[in-house]
Amino acid sequence: MDYAANPRRGCIDANPCQGVNLPKQLKPTPKGLMLMQWQAIHVNLVPAGEQDAANLAAFLIGSGWRLGEALALNVASVEDYGKGRPMWVTMSRVLRRNPDGTHTIAEAERKAQKSMRRIELDPATAAIVRARLTGKRHSDLVFTHDGRAWAPHNFRNRLTRARKSAGLENATIHWLRHTHVAWLAMSGAPLPELRKRIGHADITTTIGTYGGMIGDVGAATLGAFAALRDATPTVTNSSPKATIEGSTVSAMKKLALLTALPLLALTACGGDSGGATKTVTVSASPSDASNASASSATSSDAVPSDTSSANQDDGAGAPSESTDSESTEETAGAPLSFGQTYTSKTGRKITVSKPVPYTPSDTAYKGDTVPEGTPYRKVKITLDNASKEPFDTSEVSLTVTSYETTVTGVADSEKGVGESPSGTLLPGRKVSWTEAYPVPAGKNLTIEISTMAGTVAIWDGPAS
Repeated sequence: MDYAANPRRGCIDANPCQGVNLPKQLKPTPKGLMLMQWQAIHVNLVPAGEQDAANLAAFLIGSGWRLGEALALNVASVEDYGKGRPMWVTMSRVLRRNPDGTHTIAEAERKAQKSMRRIELDPATAAIVRARLTGKRHSDLVFTHDGRAWAPHNFRNRLTRARKSAGLENATIHWLRHTHVAWLAMSGAPLPELRKRIGHADITTTIGTYGGMIGDVGAATLGAFAALRDATPTVTNSSPKATIEGSTVSAMKKLALLTALPLLALTACGGDSGGATKTVTVSASPSDASNASASSATSSDAVPSDTSSANQDDGAGAPSESTDSESTEETAGAPLSFGQTYTSKTGRKITVSKPVPYTPSDTAYKGDTVPEGTPYRKVKITLDNASKEPFDTSEVSLTVTSYETTVTGVADSEKGVGESPSGTLLPGRKVSWTEAYPVPAGKNLTIEISTMAGTVAIWDGPAS
């Protein structure tokens, strides 16, 4: 309703839900197509003389793009390096519906800016795009119908006819996007890759929408589980306690290491085997415990190191303070104060500045419906990759709590707020961005920064 009430759109005068606490609605499970269903729809488009529609449908399922994104794709946004070589397409424009029902192609702005992305196409989808580039200028659209721009409802009607001919009762255009994600997940694509490919601003959106599609555990984990389950424990006469011997001890160690090592490798800002924050000892007997302790003591992951304090500019309108301190792995479990820096064992640092007042612009997307007059606060987040390895910034996600509830960050392109980073951060480089949230007077703000392995660090304190 905030979207419709925006003065620039003029759909309604005011948001009737302003200040009303609406019940949380569960997201429906995304629906997709089975392979045979997709083939039936595609086959029914081609004989009907709908080659343009068949090409567009194949691109949607091959790219995961939304219809408005695909219909705005022009030749200049296609990077074609020839048959047998990669083809890339860049989403930088969208087809928007005007209040009078007409459609206009516009550069991505505001919320859509976070969906801007460059993806590689598989060979079959690339061949479809390549065939449609012949004789076209850089400004021409890739997907047209009889030489003219598609009207969304025309493509929707053709897809509906093909769906009914295939005997499918319910299937929408967006199912093609869901199918693309489902097939990638079934092929083993990790969540960070899915997030970047389909243009989600935050990985929590990807998890909330498509988490149920992620595949089962790997074969190695399943094998370790089976070994532990099938091992036979023995009870000695000299002790009333059961002692686990032989293959069971080996199975327990394998299972514990398979579970612990990936988490240790990723906890300190993700993606680095040097980022462990705790020493984990796997033991099944006194001798095993001593061996494991000795092994962990010689591991570089288990040796704590002191780091000196570095001044950080809070970057959100407040002066930098020389008293800002750093937290290393030994105290990373306790909440940090705003202005403090979390340091991983590899040297990566994350700083969340002290919150300062912020007023959203008229075009800002504020997400949550909050009581009128609620003040906003912004913070600057700085990621300093002082390690020796590149870091994928898309693995970083934020969970923010204010007034006893989880809140959504503001997307305000006019003021550079909510534009989180993506891509690889090279060693020795820094990246900073600003986030803003509604925080009632006198309430605390809690910011939890996580990677795919779990929580890295938490900042908590008054927002004023």
